[in-house]
Amino acid sequence: SFETTIEAMIDSSRAAITTDYEAYVDNATGNTTATWRLNVEAGDTTDPYVAGIELSNNAQVADLVITAETFKLVTPTATDGSGGISPFSVDATGVKLSNATVTGGIDIGTDQTGDRMEITNDRIDIFEGSSRRVRLGML
Repeated sequence: SFETTIEAMIDSSRAAITTDYEAYVDNATGNTTATWRLNVEAGDTTDPYVAGIELSNNAQVADLVITAETFKLVTPTATDGSGGISPFSVDATGVKLSNATVTGGIDIGTDQTGDRMEITNDRIDIFEGSSRRVRLGML
């Protein structure tokens, strides 16, 4: 395990970046685990606000966990900061897509109940409660 921290503090205000690497092999079982973490903290030392990334693999499950209010992929920008394009973003209000192309099947809302619209591949169904009111597409 290896950890590196860079921090700045004045009184109880703190900003810190911590990177942690861990690789482990259990001598008795042969089980393996590898983890990389990056935490970015800011705020009061007693209750810091944390954003981070964790990538872990235990030879059976590989996880990528991102802790943030907003997650975006953004194209590189010009040196003046202009020109970035985000094909999608995720925040508390939902997922936003920009210029999306679906190349496989799409299944939206089919596990919902009540008033809803379900889109499944080549069909759109509109429900009021448990009754289907409209069906468009392949009947």
